[in-house]
Amino acid sequence: MFLAGLCSTDSGFYFNITGTPDIPIEVDAGTNLTDGDWTPLLTTSLTDGSLDFLDASYSNFPSRFYRNSGP
Repeated sequence: MFLAGLCSTDSGFYFNITGTPDIPIEVDAGTNLTDGDWTPLLTTSLTDGSLDFLDASYSNFPSRFYRNSGP
């Protein structure tokens, strides 16, 4: 999978995930890379091999990290 278009906007933090069409994925967020505490934000499939993701609450955290994986 490939992440592209990482940017912050007035609406939130945005990125695009591309990969094999129709595979299940999960987008998780965490505030610390070393503690292993990840919160699932979205579980879905890559419709047509692409997904636009927007985290409107990213500014509520001092730092925010994202990962994507299979559910």
